[in-house]
Amino acid sequence: MYLELLVALAAVLVAGGTDDVKTCTTTMVTTDRLFRYMEIAVEKTTSWGRVLDAGTGDHSLNWLKTLPMDALVAVTGDAVRAVGLREKFPEPHIEVLAGNWNDPRFLEGQQFDVIVADYLVGAIEGHAPYYQDEIFPRLLPLLAPGGRLLVAGLQPITMSVPTGQALTAQDKLILEMARTRDACILLAGHRTYREFPLDWILRQMERSGLHIDSHSQFANVYKSVQVGRNKLALVQDAVVAKALGKYLDKLDKQADEATRDGPFEFGFDYVVTATKPLA
Repeated sequence: MYLELLVALAAVLVAGGTDDVKTCTTTMVTTDRLFRYMEIAVEKTTSWGRVLDAGTGDHSLNWLKTLPMDALVAVTGDAVRAVGLREKFPEPHIEVLAGNWNDPRFLEGQQFDVIVADYLVGAIEGHAPYYQDEIFPRLLPLLAPGGRLLVAGLQPITMSVPTGQALTAQDKLILEMARTRDACILLAGHRTYREFPLDWILRQMERSGLHIDSHSQFANVYKSVQVGRNKLALVQDAVVAKALGKYLDKLDKQADEATRDGPFEFGFDYVVTATKPLA
């Protein structure tokens, strides 16, 4: 079963979590393949107990609410988003909170058996710029000894370019969409989403004192690629916005051609599982 991405490249995770991806080119949707990998990792050695969804969204909550756990605390960096999630997930064992991980008092004194960081590292740039190297040390005190940290992320697009071979038309399209995505976000006055590579994640987790248990890569399969326009209204210069709109029309046509003969692969997502030592 392939990891299916209906649309993948323009993702900006507004509050952390795969579902808050809403930018000018595409939306990323993570299938259960990554979550199933996490489930197996936890159930091999422990129970879910009390869980922290450190960068929440609809997708992760829809998954986590099905698991046998005692309690779930779900964190988003967007206060408005938190209100909507509370209404959508009224289960008594689910608590949705708005907070920022660069606040040292946030969730102070609490502990969890499992912490899920679903595309959290890449989302930090929008709420706590330059805090990425602090996120694992920040989460570590919240994890009970012997507890599990589950991390999902996307390998940066620019690091997924095939080496030693000519780029295909599909490869070039993905790269151009990534560039256009960032241009739209910046011209709208927002910060771009910032992905980090798997080796960086492994290095930072180990430095924070976690024991890496496993990690795996999941190829991204593009079945359809669409170019959205929801950032154009925020571009202040009307002439620039109009020109971008025309260029997005061009990318739309190229995307249709790229997927006409079926899906294609480019890059990968990853999952890392780690344990906090008992002593």
